[in-house]
Amino acid sequence: MGGADGEAADLSILTVDINRHVRRHDLKLTADIGYGLNEVGRFWSSSGAGWRRYHRGREGQVVVRFQLQLLF
Repeated sequence: MGGADGEAADLSILTVDINRHVRRHDLKLTADIGYGLNEVGRFWSSSGAGWRRYHRGREGQVVVRFQLQLLF
């Protein structure tokens, strides 16, 4: 849950994530799925986290993200 000044509602999301280390810790794969429980305001949708601006009549949002990290 997060709050921002000037937003009508706080952001409430449910997130599940998986981290997988390969070759000890030289390679790491991260995946997460998030579900927005309420409207996503302008502050949260512009953060580059994958959330889109809320539109009336479209309840909930799902975000799926993947990240690969390589240590050399």
